[in-house]
Amino acid sequence: MIDELILVRHGKAEDRGRTINDNHRTLTDQGIKEFQQILPGLVSLIGTGQEVRLWSSPLKRAVQTAAMISDSLGIGTVHEFKFIGDGNWKAFSRQVAGQRLPGCLIVIGHQPYLSEWSASLTGLYLPFKKGSAAGFRLKTHSPLQGDLLWFLQPKAFRRLDSKSAEILPPLLQS
Repeated sequence: MIDELILVRHGKAEDRGRTINDNHRTLTDQGIKEFQQILPGLVSLIGTGQEVRLWSSPLKRAVQTAAMISDSLGIGTVHEFKFIGDGNWKAFSRQVAGQRLPGCLIVIGHQPYLSEWSASLTGLYLPFKKGSAAGFRLKTHSPLQGDLLWFLQPKAFRRLDSKSAEILPPLLQS
């Protein structure tokens, strides 16, 4: 069963407009650049030696963000689920509960759903900016509940270096 859950909000995307369908909005060049700066910090917080799975909303900007994470971690498959794009908590929690192998699940999604999901998990409504992420240790799978391990906004990720990342995991284990 999944032990650790990481929720990630996609990078900066094209503005909403009448000419672009929301499902097809892509990351901007600046959004790609900024998320690439975040990646080393995010990757440093993912435990080593465990199975890592990557799930994404099917919306283009989330899929692009998931691809960057996948490339950084060497994960070949990104699974896309409509319930992530729609923010369907019941479908999401059922799918997580159905996972039989231990490990870490990284989910790339959208606002306000990520904040709502963090509130359902822990009681804490976290303000996910674009490029933010939160790590949780799951306590129960039915209902899906967990403890917040860490929550970082993009600026904090960019400041996270290898030395501070080495300090954080032992602190989180206690």
